[in-house]
Amino acid sequence: MDRDDRVLAFVQGRMTELDTRAFEREMAEDRALEVEVDAMRGLRAEFAEEATIDVADGWARFEAALDAEAGTQPANANRAPRFSMLQTGGLIAASLALWQLVAVPMMSPTPPSGYRPVSEQVDMPTLQVMFVAGAEIGEVTALLTANGGAILSGPSAIGLYRVSFETAEARDAALSAFETRSDLIDMVAAE
Repeated sequence: MDRDDRVLAFVQGRMTELDTRAFEREMAEDRALEVEVDAMRGLRAEFAEEATIDVADGWARFEAALDAEAGTQPANANRAPRFSMLQTGGLIAASLALWQLVAVPMMSPTPPSGYRPVSEQVDMPTLQVMFVAGAEIGEVTALLTANGGAILSGPSAIGLYRVSFETAEARDAALSAFETRSDLIDMVAAE
């Protein structure tokens, strides 16, 4: 056993009678060892006193302190005042309106050029075209590309496409070319 374990065993009375006498002789010769034993006895006595404190007595003192403080201020004195239901609803509505008017337009992407809503009126020369039922997409694309046309909208409920052109002259030239292609086009008309 090391020195601290021996001091603890002596103070707790766990040493044999022979070891106790030898330890007492050693304490008589070593003043520091005697001071350590006295300090350990004092600590042991202090802890023994604290163990006898009645927990119920401590709780009663705590409750009395709470009761004394309870009458001095309201329990929620540190809280901000609450809003009424009408005020809360108004704040929510204002926040949503601000979001819709400011944030959404700023975050919405601008539509890419070339795409327009169907209902938008176009100021370009256009043709209305109805292709034959078995027309191949490759042949239609080749015909449109060769004549400078681009499909603007379609097909409609009856199968009409709107084909746009850069200029009125290009539209008129394409009208003449489309009228000769009965193998691909059933009907064509200028708008």
